[in-house]
Amino acid sequence: MNYETISAGITDARIALQNVGSQVGLSSLQVQNAILSGDASIVSKLQECCCENRLLTTEQGYQAQIRTIEQTNQLGSQADRNTAALTSAINAFHDDMTREFCEVREREMQDKISTLTTANAALKSQIDNANQTAAVAAMLAPIQKEVSEIKAAQPATTTVTYPQLTAIPSYMLYGNGSYYGYPFYNGNGSIWA
Repeated sequence: MNYETISAGITDARIALQNVGSQVGLSSLQVQNAILSGDASIVSKLQECCCENRLLTTEQGYQAQIRTIEQTNQLGSQADRNTAALTSAINAFHDDMTREFCEVREREMQDKISTLTTANAALKSQIDNANQTAAVAAMLAPIQKEVSEIKAAQPATTTVTYPQLTAIPSYMLYGNGSYYGYPFYNGNGSIWA
């Protein structure tokens, strides 16, 4: 409602009451009392209306505040759920990354262990071979010494380029039982006597 409309309505009511008072023969005081009592009634109704409107407005404000609080609580609850979901996802991702990092580190450590084990085995084998070689060399040294002594005691030899030839000592050649350079030739075509 508009205040001007209410004010105009009140003015119209006063005019109407004055007309009624003059028609019924009431004095101005009686008309004034009638107007005052009517105004009091109207004022009372207006007060009730204003109070009801104020109460309604206040209640609507409270209702709006309650709805705002409920919406805020719902948004807060949703935010809490979203935060919990994000936190859970981040924790799961962190756990996965930690597990994968540990697996990578374990693989690297296992590779390093395998490499070191292989190197250790190779070094042990090398040391065993060196020890065996030294032991065999120690066992062969006296034999090698004896072979060297035997070799030194052998008569000198000559390397023959054509192995199908037979070496004949020189004292058997030319006049010592040989004929035309063939040893032991007796003239009948045989080297046997």
